Amino acid sequence: MCLLGDRSSLNAQTAVLNASLHAEQSLGATSISRGMSAKSKAAKKVKVVHKKPKKIKIKPYGSFDKRFWLLKDGSFKRRKVGTRHNAHEKANKRRRQLSLPATVHSAYGTIMKKLNFKGS
Repeated sequence: MCLLGDRSSLNAQTAVLNASLHAEQSLGATSISRGMSAKSKAAKKVKVVHKKPKKIKIKPYGSFDKRFWLLKDGSFKRRKVGTRHNAHEKANKRRRQLSLPATVHSAYGTIMKKLNFKGS
């Protein structure tokens, strides 16, 4: 067989190649397939059982334990800010008022309850 021959030799080469491919397929040789085989397609058609979604527990912030206290009425108690430094510039009355605890706003309280904060 000549690769650069005339048209009849090219037709003969393609006929030989086609015949050899058909002979391999008829003998049971597997051809290269790019997709899924019939067995794997049948195996994938398994009935899916729907499970309930898993509940996720929201972890409360650890810093809340040191900063807030839960009161009996459900509100939260906190310390006031402004006492850490420059206290000499503040009046005695102001420093005394800053030492008293305050309550957290109700909007922040509902968020803290959603985070499962129980108070210390």
